[in-house]
Amino acid sequence: EAEVEALMAGYKPGSPLPGPVEGLLRRINAKDPKQTMALWYLGLIAAQDHRPDEARQHWQALAAELPAGSPDRKLVEEAISTLSDKGTEADQGSGADGADKGAKSPAATPSTTTESPK
Repeated sequence: EAEVEALMAGYKPGSPLPGPVEGLLRRINAKDPKQTMALWYLGLIAAQDHRPDEARQHWQALAAELPAGSPDRKLVEEAISTLSDKGTEADQGSGADGADKGAKSPAATPSTTTESPK
């Protein structure tokens, strides 16, 4: 976990995650499929890479680990609701000039810290 946190130190919500993070998160997830930080960020990476089914799978597993009604679970459920079968709403919100038209994406859902839901 400390290695992921070090890689995420400069991460800004809405921007792509650092490249080495995904491989590390996949190794963490293989060892502990219930590790919440790995589930959150793997879902985020999948959503950013236009893989909504994979993102949904990670986030549903994460939601199952969180207490019902908790703020973190609500945050994860909101992130799941932003997914569509064709990608995130952010994919559909970009104009011809590449500018974002304010569509909400899972990348914008978490707080501005690098913390994942716990």
